[in-house]
Amino acid sequence: MMFRTLFSSSVRRIVTIATIVTAACFASTPAHAWVYSTSAQWGSWSGGGFTVYNDIWSGEGNQTLNVNSGSSWQVVSSNMNGGGVKAYGNSSYILGKNSLTGYAGAYFDGNCTASAYDMSFDIWSNGSVDEIMLWMQWGGAVGPIGSEVASNVNVGGWTWNIYRGNTGHNVVSLLNTSKPSSGDVDIMSIFQYLNSKGWLSSASIYQVQFGFEITTTSGTDTSNCYGYSHWQG
Repeated sequence: MMFRTLFSSSVRRIVTIATIVTAACFASTPAHAWVYSTSAQWGSWSGGGFTVYNDIWSGEGNQTLNVNSGSSWQVVSSNMNGGGVKAYGNSSYILGKNSLTGYAGAYFDGNCTASAYDMSFDIWSNGSVDEIMLWMQWGGAVGPIGSEVASNVNVGGWTWNIYRGNTGHNVVSLLNTSKPSSGDVDIMSIFQYLNSKGWLSSASIYQVQFGFEITTTSGTDTSNCYGYSHWQG
């Protein structure tokens, strides 16, 4: 997933992160009204420290972003076919940790019915020099950037297979061997491990995103993603 959004250089001191993200993919639309909706390629909504992005960064297919708040949102995708990621609807928060100390963690809960997708955290270091993807669940013909550098690594509360590549910046992808639909992740421990292996260019955590990379929706197939997130610091 390429990083295509510019952020301010402001830094927030966060001691503890507790994130609860609930995501589900199904065809129906919720019975309540949304406070914001857009089908624009780069449409977004900001509030409460969060920014929620539609992010159809490929320019292919259709996707509508519906938002109640940074912790309650939905993307409905269709007409996304063929290979390659088409969109990454996500909720984003600027963490702004300039060192790998303290705690940073998340709780997630989700699933998806798209034909090809991944449900992932997309985490960036300062200056966007490192992109760390935590693939929690995925399906269909999708795969990480680069080649495998380690397998069955226990860190952050899970076991992972780890891949490294480069798309103009360092990309490290951790694929959860359990492919869980929910659970806790210790993000700080993962970053500390990657830094100890020399796989980070910057020992920092700037931005945390959670969402769905949609590759294929099989025509009219839709994905609906909801989230609740609470950050402490």
